[in-house]
Amino acid sequence: GSYPQLYYFYNKVAPLRVVRHIGPHQGKRFYGCSYFPWEDEIDDIREMQQLMFEKDVKIAEWELHKSELEMKVKRLKDRKSELED
Repeated sequence: GSYPQLYYFYNKVAPLRVVRHIGPHQGKRFYGCSYFPWEDEIDDIREMQQLMFEKDVKIAEWELHKSELEMKVKRLKDRKSELED
């Protein structure tokens, strides 16, 4: 079947693996990265990744808004100086 991709450090795709040794987890799928979540935990991880992405987008929007406000303040200060002269 098709399994969702999980991205970890530096946007690398974590490989989906299967436990091969004999034991209670034999045959269970997991994503092979430094933190290896079980395949059935992926929804929680994808939700967390989505929240992190949304946070990064919001920060970028705030930084852009801050830059726009800084430019507006500079123009107002320049205009004030012109009027004072």
